[in-house]
Amino acid sequence: MANKNIDDRKKTLDGLQDKIEKKKVRLDQLEQAKSEAREQRMVLENFEAQMDDDAADTLWSEINEVYERVSEEGKELSVEMVEEITELDSLKEETQESLDAAKEAQAAEHQLIESAKANGIIVPESKNIGQNITDNTSLLSDIQKKMQEANEISQKLGML
Repeated sequence: MANKNIDDRKKTLDGLQDKIEKKKVRLDQLEQAKSEAREQRMVLENFEAQMDDDAADTLWSEINEVYERVSEEGKELSVEMVEEITELDSLKEETQESLDAAKEAQAAEHQLIESAKANGIIVPESKNIGQNITDNTSLLSDIQKKMQEANEISQKLGML
């Protein structure tokens, strides 16, 4: 990922949030489908003795197909989530680098101001550096929260 400004990194995070949210919605749907299949299995277990063997076999097959489909889609989505997590990690590294650079710039500016003050020159402090630090710190926090959520969703998808 190329070095992006803070606005570009926020847009990238927004795009990743959208992808993660869609997978979270799909996770909920898959969990619901699995829950319904589990309920059908329990009903079938209770009434299997009263059913025709062919009908019971057909129902078992359908229930097992639902489980397999849910499991396969969960695994596929989990693999896709790894891609989003990797992008989040790159975004996190880039934001951390930007934050570190801003802190270094702030320290250098502070030294310059102190040196100028010692020589009787008043130099105003830059507001942009402080805002850059604040923005990067906030974005870094947002990225870390989204990474945690993405990891949790990925784990759940992988266990379906």
